[in-house]
Amino acid sequence: MLIKDAYKNTDLKYIVANNGIKSDIILNKSGHPISFSFPIKTIGCDIKVEDNSLLYLENDIEVGRIPSPYAIDLNGNKGKVNLSYDKNNVFFTIDEKWLNSAIYPIIIDPTTLQVGAGADDGYVWDNTTFFGTANWLLLGDKSNAFARWTNVTVPQGATISSAKVQYKSNSTDSGTTCATKIYFNDEDNASAPTTVATYNSKSVTTAYVDWTIPAWTADTW
Repeated sequence: MLIKDAYKNTDLKYIVANNGIKSDIILNKSGHPISFSFPIKTIGCDIKVEDNSLLYLENDIEVGRIPSPYAIDLNGNKGKVNLSYDKNNVFFTIDEKWLNSAIYPIIIDPTTLQVGAGADDGYVWDNTTFFGTANWLLLGDKSNAFARWTNVTVPQGATISSAKVQYKSNSTDSGTTCATKIYFNDEDNASAPTTVATYNSKSVTTAYVDWTIPAWTADTW
């Protein structure tokens, strides 16, 4: 749903996903506000701001999050957006220095969706064992992981100029770094694999992104 002129020179676009509703803040031209606030009401949850992200905690266990926001302009240039919280509202404040050279329209906090629970993510170990319902993913070494984002509609022929994925570590490892490559499944309306054979049969893109994972600490992103 698109709300035109929700703020001066600014539209709000609400996006319905399988894990809730979020909004994109669309800055159409100069003269818009620099900071935007949204009320937050929770029942039985505590809220904590950490690493420019907002965490929802229940008995000190994370049950939800607003990931660190950012802005992106017409040319795909990224800018910093500061997240803050005052016990009643969450605030998104754009970096004015970056804004001075950005090209409109600008979108604050492009859609960030969590992978659906269950069989939409998993991994294959040593090309022999398939894990499709585990509560974690193993990345690197002898493990090849997969993730399928549901309810994300990409128009035919569209170019994805920017995308972001975050993983939360399950344990601590201070050893060597882990070098990985990220590919996409080159398929319309992709389905999740269910066996080692269906995983290996997936057609992947020629292009990929190198991701070297540094030493990590448990419960960090």
